[in-house]
Amino acid sequence: MMSAVEDRPLTAGEQSFVSPPTDEDRAEAERAASAATDVLQRFVALGKRYGFPTSLVAGYILHQQKALDTWAEDTQHRNKDDLAFCVVVYLVAKKNPEVIVRSRLGAKAAATWLARPRVQALLAEIEAGKQAIVEYENGLTERIAEVLGFAPGTQPTSPNVREWLAGGRADDSLLRSDADRSEAAGWF
Repeated sequence: MMSAVEDRPLTAGEQSFVSPPTDEDRAEAERAASAATDVLQRFVALGKRYGFPTSLVAGYILHQQKALDTWAEDTQHRNKDDLAFCVVVYLVAKKNPEVIVRSRLGAKAAATWLARPRVQALLAEIEAGKQAIVEYENGLTERIAEVLGFAPGTQPTSPNVREWLAGGRADDSLLRSDADRSEAAGWF
C-alpha cells in the first residue's frame, strides 16, 4: 500500500534531483561558465588597457580546470562550479565576498580555499585591479568635469548626476535614486 506522499507527483525541484540533466540544463550550465570566463577575460583586457597586472587571473583562465580540480580536492568541496563562482564573486561583489564564499562553500571549505597562498595572491590581484579601475574612472570623471567647466571639488558627487548634467539634463532616467534627484535639484 502506498502512502499519500508516495502517490503525489514530484515537484520541479524534486524532479531535478532524480532526473538526469536535460540538454537545456547542460546548455545553461555551459552559458553560465562561459559568462564567468567572459567576465574574467574582460578584467584581463582592462588590465592591459589601464596598466595593472593580471598575470594570475590570465593564468587562472588558461589553467582553470586544473585549479578547480586542485581546489576541489583540497577543500573536499566537489562542486567545481561553486569554486569557479567564488573567483568571479571576488571580482563582482561590492562588499564582503567572503560571506558569499562561506555561504556557497561552507565555512570549512571556504576557510581552506581562502588560506591557499595562490588563492590569496589571485584574490589580491583582483582587488588591486578593481582599485586601479576605480582610480582610472575617478580620474576620467575629473577630466570630464574640467571639460564641462566644473572647478575641481565643485562637481556633483553622484556619477549619475554628472552624466545627467553632461547630457544637457535631457534624460531624467539617469537620476535613479532620491539622493540623485535631490543633488540634481541643486544644479538647476
